[in-house]
Amino acid sequence: MPHKDNSGPVTLECAIGIVDENKAYFSLSDPEQKFISDLVTGKKYRISGFYSSSAESKYKIDGQIKIEKIELLIN
Repeated sequence: MPHKDNSGPVTLECAIGIVDENKAYFSLSDPEQKFISDLVTGKKYRISGFYSSSAESKYKIDGQIKIEKIELLIN
């Protein structure tokens, strides 16, 4: 996920998220770790779940999705 503030040092911590066709970024919530481990960078997915608007975050995100279902789309 891209940081909001790039004026200083930027760490390489792991922030799990997606970007959609409109270049909007969304963080992903998977409290029980049922889905995150199956995601592969560069693949296309349909993610269903509960959307919430973005709270204060150091990342440029348009919202958060609590994952309920993931489908891999054919590339």
